[in-house]
Amino acid sequence: MYRASGWETLIRRPEHDPRDGILANAPRRLYHPELQNVALASDQLPRIDLITGHQARSMLRIIWEQPASAALASAEITASPFALEGNNVTYPQPVRLIATLQRRLPIANAVVQGEVTLPNGQTQLLTFRDDGVTPDALADDGRYSALFIPTQDGAHQYRVTFTNPNQSAAEVYNGLELAPPPGYQPDDSLLSPVPVGENFTVSAQATIVVNGVRSDDHGNDPGTASLLNTDNLDRWGHIEQPGDRDLFRITLPQDMTIVVRVTNRAAGMQPRLRLLATDGTTPVSALSLAENYPALVYTARAGSVIYAEVSHVDPIAGRSLYRISAGLAIASDGLNQVYIPLVKR
Repeated sequence: MYRASGWETLIRRPEHDPRDGILANAPRRLYHPELQNVALASDQLPRIDLITGHQARSMLRIIWEQPASAALASAEITASPFALEGNNVTYPQPVRLIATLQRRLPIANAVVQGEVTLPNGQTQLLTFRDDGVTPDALADDGRYSALFIPTQDGAHQYRVTFTNPNQSAAEVYNGLELAPPPGYQPDDSLLSPVPVGENFTVSAQATIVVNGVRSDDHGNDPGTASLLNTDNLDRWGHIEQPGDRDLFRITLPQDMTIVVRVTNRAAGMQPRLRLLATDGTTPVSALSLAENYPALVYTARAGSVIYAEVSHVDPIAGRSLYRISAGLAIASDGLNQVYIPLVKR
């Protein structure tokens, strides 16, 4: 993928990776600079030394990935699943999967089946979609998306299988972000989908390790509330069960107008957001930005403590997902269109 040997890739900073063509939207890989201290010299071959009388460290884990397999004349068609968060996911992060299918170009409109084998050996079906509906970003671009909320720690084996029984699969240009040369006159016929023209079966798999799973990701009362900084950085949250509420403690570092927002809603999340006083119970007067944008605005003095409460509008709903952040207004908040009176307490 990165056009280099394994070691050359491991010690190279991610910002130096090739990002052209289909790699433009690929996730940024994990980088560990300390690997430069043990990297091979240019004339050395890679090796693993097993020292007699010693045991491997408990955190050492070797996972052999099965390469993508193809049937019939489809050997040139390849599939590649990966997780946006990388191969190690920490709860409450979800596992956001993308499976690409391509020949010379990405292939859309294939029939796709997905499944995950859990650490306890059980198997669950996964729904991959390429229709532009969450969690998919762009319809018919040959990048099939799925969302999985883990409930167990350990290695999860994800497998995706593509077929073309009704001959609907086609190579597409969607999402390639082509840059035409100077003077180029657009010709839509050249960018039309190209039918694959054969049935095929292509499978691939990926292993994602999950850690930190717990029954409740954020506390339900002030004593167990999670800290939420005013830096506008997102934190993942789950509504794990009906009636669950997630409480976040916010300490204002200065006199400021703070915006608390809930975004990236998934798995049926319909958030109810409230700001509460220092006791974690009494609602405070906060301005709602917009009916379809769950964000509240509050002005207070330095050192003030408030709580943000997130729950589901449906008290019997569960297993839904969101992100929460707090801080000064950002462009997407649209505060230039909202009048906010200054209130000092």
